[in-house]
Amino acid sequence: SSVWPSRGASEGGTAVTVHGSGLTALSEQLGYLQCRFNGTVVQASAASGASAVCNSSSATGIVSVEVSSNGRDFTTSGVQFELVRVVLSEVVPWTGPDLGGTLVTLTGSGIGAVSPLSLDCRFGELEPVSASVHGGSEARCVSPATALVGWTSVELLSGGVALRSGGSFLYYSRVWVSAVVPLLGPVEGGTRLTVLGAPFREAATLRCRFDERSKTVTARHVGAGQLECATPAQPGEGARAVEVSLNAQQYSTSGVAFTYVPTVALSSVWPSRGASEGGTAVTVHGSGLTALSEQLGYLQCRFNG
Repeated sequence: SSVWPSRGASEGGTAVTVHGSGLTALSEQLGYLQCRFNGTVVQASAASGASAVCNSSSATGIVSVEVSSNGRDFTTSGVQFELVRVVLSEVVPWTGPDLGGTLVTLTGSGIGAVSPLSLDCRFGELEPVSASVHGGSEARCVSPATALVGWTSVELLSGGVALRSGGSFLYYSRVWVSAVVPLLGPVEGGTRLTVLGAPFREAATLRCRFDERSKTVTARHVGAGQLECATPAQPGEGARAVEVSLNAQQYSTSGVAFTYVPTVALSSVWPSRGASEGGTAVTVHGSGLTALSEQLGYLQCRFNG
C-alpha cells in the first residue's frame, strides 16, 4: 500500500520499508519474499506480515515498487519510489586537523532525497562516519582521526553504497603558536600582530582568537611559519592566549599570551621648545606609559615622522 521513504539515491542501496499485507516470515525464510523496482528484483527481509524491508536498485527517476511472497507473482498496486541523483557542489570547511573532529558540511542537489537513517560520510579509506541531513541540500558529518596528512576524498554513502559525486578534504598536522610580536597592545585593539608558529597555509578561513571567550578575527598568511592579524578590542587589561585556526573551527592550544594594557594617551610635553639640533630631554605627560613597555623596549616617542 505504501513505501517509506518515498525517495532515495540513484545509486541504490536505500533501505525501503514496504507496507502492505501477506508479507510473511515463511516467505522470507524460503527466499521467496522479494521487491521489484521496475524490472529489477531484490530480496526482502524483516517481514512482519504488514511490512518488509528491501534495498532499492540503481536507477534514475520514478520507478514502481511491487512485492512477491512466492518469487513469481508480484503485486500490481502501482506504488512509486523516486531515485534521485545526488551531486555535491561544496565541502565546508575543506580542511581540518589529523586529530579529526571537524564538523564538515557537504552541500549539493538531491541530498534531501537520501534517507538520513542510512547516510554516512567516508573520508578516503577510513571507516565511514554517520551523517545527518539538514534541509534539502546539506549533509553534515564529523571527520574521523587519521594517521596521514594531505588531500583525501570525501563521499556520501547511502545504505553503504557510495554515491558517484564526491569532494575533497585536506588533513593537516597539528597547528601551534610559538610567539607573538609585539607582546602587548592597547585594550582598544587594532594592533597589527605577527603570529609565529607552524604549519600555516593560505586559506580564507584563517583566524586568530584571543582567549576562548573572545571573538575571532581574520588572519593573513605571510608564510609557512607566520600570520598577521589585528587585535580585537577587549573590555579590560590582562593577558590573553592567542590561538590560530586554519579552518575557522578548530584552534591551536599553545597558550602563548598577548597582554592588553591601558590605551596610551598624551596630554602635554615639557619643555614646549628645544634646539633645532635636537637632543633636548622632553618629558611627556599622559597615561598608559608603563614600565613593562619600557622593559620590553616598546616605549617610544615620535617627533613627526
